[in-house]
Amino acid sequence: LREVLMVEKKKKLETQHQDLGTCEVSLRTLLDGSSNFRTSTQLTPTPEKGAAEEAESTCTVVVDVEVIIDQPLLSRAQCESSNFMTVSATVYSIPDTTSFAHDSTGVVFQGALQLPYQATELTSGSDDRAVHARNASLTHGVAVSADVPEASAAIAMTEQCTQGSEDPTIRQSQDEARGRIEWRMPHTVYLDAETIERTRAFIPKNRFVTFELTRHTTSEVGKGDKGGKASKASSSSAKGALSGGLELSPPGFHGMALVDLGPLMYPGATCITGAYPVVPYSATALEAARARVTGGIGVDATDSVPPNTTPELDGGGKDKSRKDKGGKAAKDMSPEDAAVAEAAEYTSAHTYVVLQISMQTPLVAKRPQAEVAERLSSVIPPRDIQVQRRVGAERAMVDFKEQIKTVARQLADEHRRQVGNGSQCDQAEVRRKLLYELNVSGKYFAYKELLKRAVVRVVREKFHQTHAIVDPAEREDFLASLYTFLVHEMQDALNAEFAFSAAPQPAEVDITDSDLLRFAMEAESRDDFGQAAKYLQDCIERSKANVETWYQYGCFCMRRHDVSKAAECFRECVTLQPTHTNALLMAACVEWHHKDVHKMQILLESATTASTGSALAWTVRATLSDMVGDTIDRDMCVASAKALDADACAVGIAVVQFFTLINQPALVEKALADMALLAPTEPQKETIATLRLRHLITSGALDAAEAMLQPCLAEHFTSTNIRGLEGHLRFRQGDMAAAQKAYERCLELPAAGDVCEGLATVHFGDAGRAAVEGWDEHVVRMRLGSIYLHNKEYSEAKRVFLSACTKTPTSASWEGVGVACYRMDDLGEAEMAFAESNIYNSHNAMAWAYLVLICVKTGRAVEAEQAYKYCLNNEHTLSDPAILGEVRAAQDAAGIGNAFVDA
Repeated sequence: LREVLMVEKKKKLETQHQDLGTCEVSLRTLLDGSSNFRTSTQLTPTPEKGAAEEAESTCTVVVDVEVIIDQPLLSRAQCESSNFMTVSATVYSIPDTTSFAHDSTGVVFQGALQLPYQATELTSGSDDRAVHARNASLTHGVAVSADVPEASAAIAMTEQCTQGSEDPTIRQSQDEARGRIEWRMPHTVYLDAETIERTRAFIPKNRFVTFELTRHTTSEVGKGDKGGKASKASSSSAKGALSGGLELSPPGFHGMALVDLGPLMYPGATCITGAYPVVPYSATALEAARARVTGGIGVDATDSVPPNTTPELDGGGKDKSRKDKGGKAAKDMSPEDAAVAEAAEYTSAHTYVVLQISMQTPLVAKRPQAEVAERLSSVIPPRDIQVQRRVGAERAMVDFKEQIKTVARQLADEHRRQVGNGSQCDQAEVRRKLLYELNVSGKYFAYKELLKRAVVRVVREKFHQTHAIVDPAEREDFLASLYTFLVHEMQDALNAEFAFSAAPQPAEVDITDSDLLRFAMEAESRDDFGQAAKYLQDCIERSKANVETWYQYGCFCMRRHDVSKAAECFRECVTLQPTHTNALLMAACVEWHHKDVHKMQILLESATTASTGSALAWTVRATLSDMVGDTIDRDMCVASAKALDADACAVGIAVVQFFTLINQPALVEKALADMALLAPTEPQKETIATLRLRHLITSGALDAAEAMLQPCLAEHFTSTNIRGLEGHLRFRQGDMAAAQKAYERCLELPAAGDVCEGLATVHFGDAGRAAVEGWDEHVVRMRLGSIYLHNKEYSEAKRVFLSACTKTPTSASWEGVGVACYRMDDLGEAEMAFAESNIYNSHNAMAWAYLVLICVKTGRAVEAEQAYKYCLNNEHTLSDPAILGEVRAAQDAAGIGNAFVDA
C-alpha cells in the first residue's frame, strides 16, 4: 500500500510515493471455481518507518480487498478432480554459533520439500529471520500445531528431535535458549488430476523425501564483480532472487530432515504432522531410510533418521569422509561439500523442524461401509441364511406334553387358591368357583389357545394330516382316534408330573457344545484326528447356524492342512455373520496361503471395518500386509492399533496365539519376530517364551525346542506352563521317565494362568472359553495317567484320572479311571467308570472292550455279547488294538461272550 502525494516543485506538480505497509491476500479462492471474492486483511507497516515509530502506533489498519476476474480459472470438472497440498514449517533449536549468525542483517533461510512434481521452497527473508524465544510474538509467524482436524485421519508422528535427550524439560530449555526459523505463509501447491495420480504412484515407491534447509546471505544485484558472480552462482543454487533487487548467495549449512509421506496414502488421511531432526545432507542417508521401510511392523516408520548420518569431523572441524586420496584440506572442498560440513552444527544444537503437510481432500478416499460390504460380497457372495424349521413327530409330542404339564401346574395353583379362600365349601362349590374364575379372567381361553397350537403340530407331524377332511364320517373317525390318542398322552404327562411317590430318575448328562469342543481338543491332543473331526461335525450338526462351531472346525482343518475345507468353513461363518471379525481374518489367512493378495486385502479391510476398535484385527492386518510387501497399509494399521491405546505386548501375544490357532509357521514366526522388538513385562516374557516353545514342539522342531528349553527353565523355574511343555517335549521324544518327572513337577507347582485361557478369551466364544479353561493342566493329567498305566502304577493312574474327571470330565478320562480300576480287580468301580465314559461317547470301542471283559468275569453272557457287538462295530476307534486279543482269550476261557464264534 503506497501513499501518492502531489508535491509542487519549481512551480510544477510532481507525484511522490511513500510505502505505508504491506498486506497479503491469498488467491487460492480463485482456484475453487470462483470469479470474485472479498476479504479483509491487516496492514503491516513497512520496516522503513522504524521500530520506534511502529511500537508507538496503537491503531490497527485493516484493508478490504475485492478481487474480480472475467471468468473462472478452472471448470467445475477441473475443480472436482483437483487437490491442494499445503506445507508449513518451523525450525526449532537452531545453532547459536558465530558462524551461523542467524540474527545478522542480510541472512535468510530456505526450506525445500522434495515432491514428485516440483520442489516446494519456503524462504525466510529479512522480515522473517530467526527470532529468539519460542514464545515470541511474531507479526508474520505461522503457528504450527500438532492437532489434527477431526475430519482427517491424520497420524501424529513421534517427535524424534532430541537426538537421545527425551526429557521434555531439557528440550524446552534448549528451545528457549536458541532461536527458531518461521515462514510467514504456508506454501500451497495446486495439484491437477494428472499430478495427483503421479503423487499416488510416487509415494509408495519413495516413502521418504527430504526437507532441505539452507542458509543464505543477500547481496544487491550488480554491486561489483563479486556480487555479480554471486548472483550467477545463486541462479542455480538458490533458484531466483528476492524482491527489492536482492539475490541469494550460494547455500550454506546444508541440512536435511527425512520426512515419511506414507501416511498421506492412508485411506481418508488429509494431514500429517511431525517433528523431524535436522542432520547434514546425505543422499546415502535418504536411500538407507527408504530401505528401512521394509523392516517389519516393529520398525517405527517415524524413526526416520538412520544412525551415523552426521559426517565424521576431525579435530579441526573438517569432514574426514570428504578428503580425497591426496589428503586435501577442508578449504579445498567444493561449496556444496563445505555447506554439508557446516551443517554438523545442526546435530550439535539438536535442531529439528516441525512440518505439517495437509491435503484438501484425501489422496486415497476412505471407503464407506456400504462399499466395503459390496467388495466383501464379491469375494463371499451372500445367500439366504434363513434355516427352515422342521418340527418332527417326536418333537411335537414333547412340546404337547410340556404344554399339558404347564397348564396342569397353573390349574393346580389356581385350585389351591380357591380352596384357601373358601375352605368350608365342598368340592362341587370349589369346582364351580374355579370354572367361573377361569372364564371371567380369560385364562380358560388362554390355556385353550396354548394347547391348540400344540395339538395342531401333533396333527401335522404325528398324523400327517395337513388338509381339511370333507367326508363327515371320515372326519368323525379321525377326531375320535385323535381324542383317544391325546387323552392317553395327557394321562401319561399328568401321571409323570404328579407321581410324587415315584422313585427319582437319574439326571441325564447334558452334552453341551463346549463339551463337544473339549472332546475334540482332547482327541486332537492324542493325535486322534478322525475322532476330533467327528466331534466338531457333531457340534455343527446340532446347529448349522452356529457361527462359532463353523469357526472352530475351520481352524481345525487349517491345523490339519486341509485348506480348501477350512476356506469353506470360514466362508460359511462370514455368510452367517458378515461382521464376524475372527472369521474374516482367518479367511484372509487362507487367501494369503493361496497368494491371492486382492481377496486378502478385501477381507482384511472388512475385518477392521467391522471392528474398528480391535487392536488384534489391526495388528493381524498389519502382519499380513507386511508379508505381501504392502508397507503403507502395514504402517497405517500399526498406527491405528497404537491409537487404541492398547498394550502392545499383550496385542502381540494375542496375534501369536491367533496364528498358532491355524498352525501357520511362517505367520507365527513373523509375529514372534515382531514381538522381539517390544519391551514386555516379566509375566509377558514367560508367556512369550511359552508360545515360542509351544510353536517349536507342535511344528516338530524338537532339536530347536530342546535348545530353548534349558534357558527357559533357568529363567522361569517355577512356571507351570514351561514345566508342562517340558513334559510334552519329553513325551514326544519318547523319554517317558523324564516326561513323568516333568508332569509331576508341573502339577506340584501353584496353578498359574494358562496360555490357552488367554487364547480362549481372545479368539473363542462362550463355548470355546468353557472348552479350554485349564486345558493345559488336563492334557498334563491325561498324559501322566497314561504313563502310570504303562508303568503299571494303577493306583497313581486312578488318582490322576479321577482328578481330571473332577475338573474336565471326558470319555477318555473316565476310560482311564476304568482301566486303572479293572487292572486292580475293582470290577464294580471299573464298570461304573466305563458306563460314564459311554455317556460322553457311546462309540468308544475301548470302553466296550473292557465292559466285555467285566461281563465275562462276572458271568453275564448276554451283556457280554451285546458289549462285544458294540466293540466290533466301533473297532476302528480302538486306541490299543491288542485289547481284542485279551477279550477273545477271556471269551474262550469262559466260553461266553462271543455270539460270532461259530461264524
